[in-house]
Amino acid sequence: MLLNPDTVVEEDTFEKVIAFMDTHSNAGGLGVKMLDGKGNFLPKSKRAYLLHQFAFYKIFGLSKLFPKSKTFGNTILGYLDKRSNE
Repeated sequence: MLLNPDTVVEEDTFEKVIAFMDTHSNAGGLGVKMLDGKGNFLPKSKRAYLLHQFAFYKIFGLSKLFPKSKTFGNTILGYLDKRSNE
């Protein structure tokens, strides 16, 4: 488990995470929907593994110009709905 030191976790979060992993034997990892201090969805909740080409897209602004693109928006998976389970 990786958490930042300022992370606030709801009381039942770990029970939900464990239950999900127990019922999805094909899952190798899990990320949770993150909210800011005002309850707004944080797009970084859908972050993908950062590969070299994605870093290039981000540095040169392509991911920001095309956030819904499966190619250029891949660092934060902007093409997925925030309620997606993918």
